[in-house]
Amino acid sequence: MVALRVLGGLGALLVAGAVRFGIHEAIDHADHHGSSPSSSSATSTFTVGGCVKITQQPRVLASNPVNGELKSAPEYGPVGCGDTSAYAKITALDVADAASAAPFGGGTSSVADVGCPQDTDEIVTLTNSFSILKRTGCLRNLVAPHPGDAGGGGGLVRAGDCLQVFPTYTNNLAEVPCTDQDWTVDGVTLGKEWFGKITARTDAKAQCGPDATYAIRIDARSNPVLCVAKAGGWLPGAGDCVDSNTFSAGRPPERRPCTDQYLATQIVALVPAGGACPAGSQPARTTSADPEAGWIPTVCARPVD
Repeated sequence: MVALRVLGGLGALLVAGAVRFGIHEAIDHADHHGSSPSSSSATSTFTVGGCVKITQQPRVLASNPVNGELKSAPEYGPVGCGDTSAYAKITALDVADAASAAPFGGGTSSVADVGCPQDTDEIVTLTNSFSILKRTGCLRNLVAPHPGDAGGGGGLVRAGDCLQVFPTYTNNLAEVPCTDQDWTVDGVTLGKEWFGKITARTDAKAQCGPDATYAIRIDARSNPVLCVAKAGGWLPGAGDCVDSNTFSAGRPPERRPCTDQYLATQIVALVPAGGACPAGSQPARTTSADPEAGWIPTVCARPVD
């Protein structure tokens, strides 16, 4: 997937990642066209502990340079796990509506909400020619990669996963792999190309640990607040600069090189909520429509001039 991140007036930066989960996961499934199932492995129904093969690869529905490719969901068929065409194992069935089980953009995401095991790689809709009934399945790939592992960029949203955050509103975000790729603009490295790393999921921002500096709310019935630490990402920290206009308006932080005089605000310190800022700096306006989202500590900043 390809996602857009805006860097103030420096223009658009395409980031390796995915089309937002709120649209639909555009997953490139590897081809698994093995030999036909043997009589000992053939099956006609989806069962927990059984396996699936891909019967229809995703099709490109739309494509553009900004949002990347939007693809249809793949189609699956039941198959014995010993078959060479087997793709993944079903670890749970009928736990949620797969169309709404995406972590962001209106779906649910926690293990308690969805009912999938924590190491789930994908949540999919399963149908076959023997029934018109659509069933939801939690899948674990038979071979790596495993996007459901912590930091893998997919599966359930949990501690150890990395996030990419987009402008416009606070919960406009997507889970992405925790890569080592730096985000560099005009020779200035602003951190890794992801926003930050989830340290915990809680019910309220006040429950986040001291290592988290930012909180984001997702649409989930339990533990909807993601506690996020910089952890090498581009989430601004002390010494980093952000776009003055968006930052003063209380919108999600947009990075800007400190060399952009009059356009950048530099974070001098992050102090405990309500604490006094160092001399020469002021507490930045970081209001949010959602009180459980945004900065956790007080952000002390000063203009760059």
